[in-house]
Amino acid sequence: QAVSGVIGGRLLGPLSLAMAHPKAAPHAAASSSSPSADAAAAPPNALPTAMSASPWKAQLSVALLGFGRRHRWLPWAVVLVPSASMATVLVTVVTCLRWWRSGPHFVPGLVFPAISELGVAAPEKLLYQVGFGLGGALMSAGILLFELLVAPQLMHSSAASERPQQAKERALLENLLFWGHAAAAGVSLQGVFTLEHTISSQCFVHWGGAMLFMGGAMQHAKASAELYEIISARISALGCASVPCVAAARRLLADGAVALAVRLRHFILNYASMVLFGIPLLAQFVLAMLGAGPEQPEQPVVDPRKEPPIDLSTMNMMGFMQWGIILQFAVYFCTYAADLRAAASAEVAP
Repeated sequence: QAVSGVIGGRLLGPLSLAMAHPKAAPHAAASSSSPSADAAAAPPNALPTAMSASPWKAQLSVALLGFGRRHRWLPWAVVLVPSASMATVLVTVVTCLRWWRSGPHFVPGLVFPAISELGVAAPEKLLYQVGFGLGGALMSAGILLFELLVAPQLMHSSAASERPQQAKERALLENLLFWGHAAAAGVSLQGVFTLEHTISSQCFVHWGGAMLFMGGAMQHAKASAELYEIISARISALGCASVPCVAAARRLLADGAVALAVRLRHFILNYASMVLFGIPLLAQFVLAMLGAGPEQPEQPVVDPRKEPPIDLSTMNMMGFMQWGIILQFAVYFCTYAADLRAAASAEVAP
């Protein structure tokens, strides 16, 4: 009988438990019989540390947790990965912007250039490639840490539900992980293959990477929100009942920083994009009402060779929305630092 469902086409359950926690394998075998048996028999500390039967992930999980338990550094070390990913991207963009402003491609009056424009010419091109390539790699590493540390504590609670619900939750986790890595790959792809001013195959790779990041980030965020909502609803329905398989998820979601991170991710997914679209439109409306539309103020003198094909106000509005959307998803993935810290603290607790 298949155990615990399928994630990424690979069987989960006793095999991953046996590789990560050999002593917990008997509990995993018992859980394959019925959800109620698992809820009753699984001790709170019998948590799988790798959500995949992949041997290297199980070995990495055992090594990570073993070293963390010996030195107690794990809760804060894992926070550095998503934080460093966001910091790397932000520092790259800000530095490239400063260099672009002092270079030959600067357009006076253009406050928010398209981010891709910052990696077209030297010297900012090399920094753009290295910064976004490293930022995407760190982002993917953060998703891997989520799989090894956070996912087992969340998914262990599914033993208290029926098998169709367990399959749904595992499918959501599969989507969360897959699209998270896809979004990270998009960040690196559009960074390494920079935009060019003439249409070329490299431009299409760059645009494809940008679309992969946006689409992957949206799909990841939707799967993450639904999975957390389902698990939170289960914990609320059980109330104060002592169900061992739910204890880890209840402790994780009760953490104050995690609760704040979940609310922030919910806001970013459902409302932030609307705000970003609304601010430029509101600014246009206010300027029009004050009689200060874009045609009235004196425009800066622009070199005809650099004159943009559309007016600067439109370019700034489009650039502002792009910068805001990229920033919101950078913050979104950085919020997993709270989940990683709480999960790691539970793992290394005496």
